[in-house]
Amino acid sequence: MEIDALNSDFDLRALRVFLVVLRRGGMTAAARELGLTQSAVSQIVARLEAAMDVILIDRAQRPLVATAAGDALAARAGLMLADADDLVAGVRAAGSAARPRVRLGLIDSVAGTIGAPLIRAIRSEVREVSVWSGISPNLREDVARGRLDLVVTSDPLMAAGVRTSRLLREPFIAVLPKSFAHRPDSVEPLKMAALLPLVRYSVRSVIGAEIERELTRREQIPPRVFEFDGSDGVFAMVAAGLGWAVTTPLCLVHGRMFGRDVRAVPLAGRAFTRDIFMLAANAVGAGLAKSVEGAALKLIGDLVENDFKRLSPTAARHVRVG
Repeated sequence: MEIDALNSDFDLRALRVFLVVLRRGGMTAAARELGLTQSAVSQIVARLEAAMDVILIDRAQRPLVATAAGDALAARAGLMLADADDLVAGVRAAGSAARPRVRLGLIDSVAGTIGAPLIRAIRSEVREVSVWSGISPNLREDVARGRLDLVVTSDPLMAAGVRTSRLLREPFIAVLPKSFAHRPDSVEPLKMAALLPLVRYSVRSVIGAEIERELTRREQIPPRVFEFDGSDGVFAMVAAGLGWAVTTPLCLVHGRMFGRDVRAVPLAGRAFTRDIFMLAANAVGAGLAKSVEGAALKLIGDLVENDFKRLSPTAARHVRVG
């Protein structure tokens, strides 16, 4: 028996085909089960016999039966294939166990813009992904209670005692209804509020609290009329012509379904920005942080080039990625 022939023709696939032929009692029936042609099945069995230099199947019998040598091979082959299946299952289980389950927290403006492609980018490195999104104070509590591994947020109160990296610095901007007749080059909050109500982000959210603090510092506090937790409600009101809002380019991309009905305008006065950063809350998060950070930076860079510059060209010039 030649070793080269054994290496090329004596393989697990050939053994599986051989066993199916015996079980089904014929080449044609085996071919149907295996999704092969009858000729292919016959050739595989013939090569196996040639490699072992014995006749394995008595072709004079109908249905086909094994010879004495074939019976001996069938008994050993069943054990070999069972061991091979156990080996594959064990290796796959080990590979799955090595990949962690990750609990990812994303603020709404991140979840609604880069959330899906970010998960796609890290999918091969994790066994399971759970994503929680919402306003930052809720995510802050989830981190404190050990419910999350990695968080992308704008909440500076979450940074204490954990690994952080900045992903984005973006300016605050004003958004006005496109239908609004007044078209200023920049917006002073009190002057604009005299013409159109300010649609606020709720102070329960980090972005809402940041905007309120800045308006207070500027001594430009418009009357309270409308208030929403998230960008969807804010932009729906602006698009309907019911008010204007202070927001950011990332939030504007998140609310792009309203893009045709709103326009971005710089805020007058000194620069006013927020940071989006990632924090790793535990060892699982730290192990994935580099991959998530790299994917997030690329995705945010693409947003700046393709969306920020289109929706708010002036603001895009003041954006910093990383």
